[in-house]
Amino acid sequence: MRTSRIVFAAALAACLSMPALADISAAVADSARPAEDTARDAGRKPTDTLTFADIKPGMQIAELIPGGGYYTRLLSAAVGADGHVYALIPPPKPNLPDSAKAIGAIAADAHYGNITISTLSYAEPALGLSQQVDLVWTTNNYHDMHNALDEAGIVAFNKIVFDALKPGGAYIVIDHATA
Repeated sequence: MRTSRIVFAAALAACLSMPALADISAAVADSARPAEDTARDAGRKPTDTLTFADIKPGMQIAELIPGGGYYTRLLSAAVGADGHVYALIPPPKPNLPDSAKAIGAIAADAHYGNITISTLSYAEPALGLSQQVDLVWTTNNYHDMHNALDEAGIVAFNKIVFDALKPGGAYIVIDHATA
């Protein structure tokens, strides 16, 4: 009897997440995504990643340091017209790519009309957002924050991130490490 309850609960949970998976699958299959992004899908596994992060239509997401916009497009499409993505870009630095141009081009595309670009401040309360969000997302750059901040600064920044979240919100950090 106990096994059947567990199986039923797992099946129910899977069914409840089916609409979100359909929206995520549609975002990944979106023909507006550039070929260079879709070429990265095998390594980045966007369907699995967005599903794990529990991305749903209508969510409000702050994306920290979005780089060239690989996940920006996916998040925008997955949250849909009722959701919003706040792309928080660091101030430009000499000898580093200016992500404002790449993200600006994405935000200017009517297909991704739910993106707002803001300058990220590591010390600004609530990340400079006018409202709390459901999720704060950062991909392959959390380690770089350690170049800009000392350990106390990282702790303070993480507190700002958590303060920017609605109750029950999530902070998703996707990163890599090396020895």
